[in-house]
Amino acid sequence: MDEISKKTADAIYVDCDGEAPEDAEALIDDACMIEYIPKYIRDQYDESEWCEKILPILGGMEDEPDDVQDKFLAWGQEQKWYGSLCFQVKLEPPKDKKKLPKIYKVLKDDMNMFLNSDGLYLCDGQTEISHWGYADIYRWGGSGRRFSAQMWDAEAQATYDLRFLTKQGEVISNYLLDMIEAIMAST
Repeated sequence: MDEISKKTADAIYVDCDGEAPEDAEALIDDACMIEYIPKYIRDQYDESEWCEKILPILGGMEDEPDDVQDKFLAWGQEQKWYGSLCFQVKLEPPKDKKKLPKIYKVLKDDMNMFLNSDGLYLCDGQTEISHWGYADIYRWGGSGRRFSAQMWDAEAQATYDLRFLTKQGEVISNYLLDMIEAIMAST
């Protein structure tokens, strides 16, 4: 939690060009503090508790905003999901529940789908549940309401279908096509 408070303070400090808010009211209202805190963790504290964590950090900052920004960006580039696209998806259970692939035992109803150069990840918040490389995604399609894909299961030596409700199904589908075309062009 300390790292999130520090990174939140860094971002606010840079955005305020080094003239950070000095009290809770200014931090909440003028700096829009809550917008800097990752959504998946915002509800762990109320605004006043977040202020208690962030204000002392802001009060002790003396570096130039450009230096703070450079350090922040360097830190960001080291993070696992740096450069990934993230989509919120809801698992659509298969119609035939008698032959459920094993994967359905570990997937959650609501997840984040990350797409990056390594493939497709399904996560609970930031925690990885499952991953498929592009070679394991056999077919896919998307619309304004859904995304579906046929995935390879190496253990079972078979494919299975995954379907998700999402408003970004078409975007996900187009991204996969672009990535696979880029991979094919480079080989």
